[in-house]
Formats: sequence, structure tokens, C-alpha cells
Amino acid sequence: MSQPGGQWQFAVEGGTGYQPVLAGDSLANRMPGQWSASCRPQRAGRPFHPAKTQPGGQWQFGVDERGKGRLNWFMCEQKTDDVVDTERLQKFLTKRKEWLSWLNGDDQHSIWRQITSLLWDYALFKTIRELRVEAAQNPSEGIGFNAPVLRLLESGFVITQATGIRRLSERQSRDRTKHVISLRALLDEIKTERELLTREVYLACHGLPYDPAPAKKRFYDGLISSGQILSYVGMDTTGPEAWASSERAHSHFDKFFDTSVAGRSRSDTIPIAWFDSLESKIETCENICKFTDKFIAHAAHPTSLVGLTKDQTQVTLSQLKACHQAIIEVTTSVGAQILQDSVATTVPVPQFDFLENLDKRWINDGGVSKARGIWQKNCDEIEALASQCETCQPIETK
Repeated sequence: MSQPGGQWQFAVEGGTGYQPVLAGDSLANRMPGQWSASCRPQRAGRPFHPAKTQPGGQWQFGVDERGKGRLNWFMCEQKTDDVVDTERLQKFLTKRKEWLSWLNGDDQHSIWRQITSLLWDYALFKTIRELRVEAAQNPSEGIGFNAPVLRLLESGFVITQATGIRRLSERQSRDRTKHVISLRALLDEIKTERELLTREVYLACHGLPYDPAPAKKRFYDGLISSGQILSYVGMDTTGPEAWASSERAHSHFDKFFDTSVAGRSRSDTIPIAWFDSLESKIETCENICKFTDKFIAHAAHPTSLVGLTKDQTQVTLSQLKACHQAIIEVTTSVGAQILQDSVATTVPVPQFDFLENLDKRWINDGGVSKARGIWQKNCDEIEALASQCETCQPIETK
């Protein structure tokens, strides 16, 4: 059985890439480790990565094993001699491996799996909702939606979305037996360990030279000596000769804070303010978290509801959209800018017809009468639970 998420194959622009070079002109630099992703249809004989599920039967979407292997090889096995603090580099690579397992690992609660599940349900719910609105605005014989079933669908959707956003926004517990995998917990831990990710380490993760000038000079000296005006040459994107990638990585690191080329230092670290700005985005989810605590996870006493705002006592599609946007922005920033990893897809392309049977009736002719009988049977069973309870029997008095 194929999984509902499309298998994604990632192709890295690594090793020796061929780019057009105009002698005397600057190269179009390209950050090593940029990944291009394309969704492939299933081909006969090619196995899928097994679909993952979590409690409640929510589908989770795996990543193509071949692509994942390429990612790990390129980002973790490249070496460079142009690094002074090798101990710091090794510590960061160890922590990075752990953080990536939180972000997009095989655990059923990995962050991207949580996000993908939320966005899949959100897209499907809005699709059904628009069909329902269309049916109400343009009545047609034979088309209709059952109100109690819609209520069941909507309440389940709200609970799933609210609790999912609450999980992603949860802070880490000091008690290791209560540790969680959440977006906020990941951001907080990286912030605590931010001294590991210096400018030097940032480039060394890609096997890049810290100073690109010598390699750049050798490159252009070679072009000039060849006498060619326009040529297509092999250009390293990692290793000691990858000067263009080094320049690009420096420029990318500069975006974390204002600095000039002359002001760069191997010990530069990402400012706390950058992490604080990401945390402020997660705060967008605070109203949903408060709603979850008061109305879903707990049956709040009326006294504890005093002072709640309107947005903390309801869930709307616009609120969910704002939370989704914040979560995606923070996760992408952490994954791409800090951990220098590929960015996962949001809503995978299903490898099956997820709208199958939507145009069919639920029951045959005469099925309504049968449904009423089933309903009554279920009600009788529930009523029997009370009548069979010994404590519910009347007390005999003399």
C-alpha cells in the first residue's frame, strides 16, 4: 500500500559542478548544500519508504531513503583542514546530528512529521468545507451533508489542529523523563548551544576554506593562462578550492548580523536577538495553546476563564493559518539557516486518489431505516451501562 506522501528525491549540487565562467567577471555563487527537490511518481519495482503512523491513525510522510542518504553523506562526511578549533567543530557536528533527528528523523514525533500531518489535515478539511458551502449556496437534488457528521468532523479537526500546535510550541521540561520533541524545545536548545556554531564551524561543515582569496586567485590565474574568454570548467563546491562557495557561505552568515568583510572573525556567533525573533514568531501560537489548555486538555473552572481574550476562547481558520505560517517560517529558518539542511515539503503529493468515493452515496436505498435501528441499538447499550451499575440501584429502606 503506497503512503499518502509523495516520495521526494533530493539532488545536491555538490562535488564538482559545471558552471559557465566568464574570465574577469565574478561567478554566480551558489551555496553548497542547496537542494533541489522534485516529486517522482511511483515506478514499478521501486519500493517506497514505509509509511509511518502515530496514535490516532494519522499518516506520516517518509523521505526517500536514497535522498536521505545523500543528504547525510554530503553534510556530515566532508572534511576541511582550514579550521582552527577542531574540537568545537566535532561538538557541533554531534549536536547537529541529534537536532536533525528531532527535525526530520524517523521518530514518529519528529518535527516535520508533526507539521506535515497538521498541514495535510488542514488542506483536506478546507477542501471539504468549500464543497459543503457550494452545496448550501447552490442546492441540488441528491447532494447534501449530514449536520451531526459534519459536527463530528469539525470538532475532530479543531482538536487535532489545536493539540498539534500546542505540542510544537511546548517548552522542554527540566525532567528528562518528561522530555518532548517540539519546535520550541529545539530552538531553545540550539540557542543555549549557539557558541558551538561559529563562522569558522559554519564553513567547515561544508568542507570550505575560511579564506577564499588564495583559491580564487589560483582559479582565475588558471583561466587567464589558458587564454580562453568563455569556457565551461569544473568548479569545486566543497574542499580547499571551493572559493565561490566559501564567499557565498560568508555572505549568508553575514545576514545574521550587520558586519563588513573586514569585520569578520572566525569566532563570530549568531546573536541571541536572531533566536529571540524566531521565538516571537512561535508566540503567535499562544492563543491556540491557551485554548487547548482550557477547553481540550482540561475542563477549566469558570474562575480560571476570567480574563481570556476572544481569540483564546475559539479557533478560527485564520488563526490556524497564522500559526502554520509561523511554524513553517521558524522550522525552515532553523533547518536551512542553522542546521544547513534541506527544507522538507509542506503538503506531500499523495500517491493515491485521496478523493476516491467522494462522489458516492454513503448508504443504499433503505439504508436510512437501517441506520436508525443501529442508532437505537447503540443508545440502548449506553443506557444499559447505567442500569447495570450497582451504585445506581435504588437503596432499600426499612
